[in-house]
Amino acid sequence: GSACLGKEGSAYLRKADSARRKRAKSELPVLPTMADPPDGDDVEAMRAALRESEESLSAFKAKTKKYVEKLKEQIAEEKAKNDGEEALQAEVERLREGKRAADAAAAASAAV
Repeated sequence: GSACLGKEGSAYLRKADSARRKRAKSELPVLPTMADPPDGDDVEAMRAALRESEESLSAFKAKTKKYVEKLKEQIAEEKAKNDGEEALQAEVERLREGKRAADAAAAASAAV
């Protein structure tokens, strides 16, 4: 590549490359170092934001827990209702069987 460009061309490429590197360095985020600590107000603001997010998280967890408990109760109620209905169905079926047997016995005795 740069062999074809001659001396001026390759010097130009080197300059452009170093300029590109400098630009990339200046665009890096500046992280606070110990020589440049955040001031007290910043620290307080960060702590307050953290506290707030922790509080909203625990509130959300509590809400979720309540919701889950409510769902469990509803499921238990539905299950009890279904079990009750099944027991009722079984009872009705048993009574029908009894009536059929009684009817059959009555018919048999009438036929005699």
